[in-house]
Amino acid sequence: MIRRATPLDRSWLVDLGARAFAVLGDYRDILPAWLAQDNVTAWVDELAGQRRGFTVVGFFHGDEGENVADLLAIAVEPAWQSRGLGRTLLDHAVAMASATAQAGRLRELRLSVADDNVIGQRLYRTSGFHRVTGEFGAYPGGQRAVRMIYPLFRTP
Repeated sequence: MIRRATPLDRSWLVDLGARAFAVLGDYRDILPAWLAQDNVTAWVDELAGQRRGFTVVGFFHGDEGENVADLLAIAVEPAWQSRGLGRTLLDHAVAMASATAQAGRLRELRLSVADDNVIGQRLYRTSGFHRVTGEFGAYPGGQRAVRMIYPLFRTP
């Protein structure tokens, strides 16, 4: 079951994020800063009281003034990896952003992924995301950031 995160999930979210993204930088500082923002929501997948993974999605004004959703983080506990849970969490984030887009408020769901994260890029690509050309900075660990987007609103 995927549910909205509560304050009781915060330390677990930060711990899993720090472990999952250790090669990218210190997410013990980054995740709490994201979670403190009113425009950011976190969702937790839980089975029989055991938290298995999460997503963090932010809603922002994009580079051209449009509204976008940004998948800031997605992580799965190691014991639950390679079981389709990452895709389930991603599908949930896409569905949540799509529902918001239908209300006329969002243009796209975007994300950044490390250029060397081939597994993540494949997951996103097979879920309908496509890579955007350009320079999008680097992670504190030095990896180049790749931007991928999932269009939510298509003009005729």
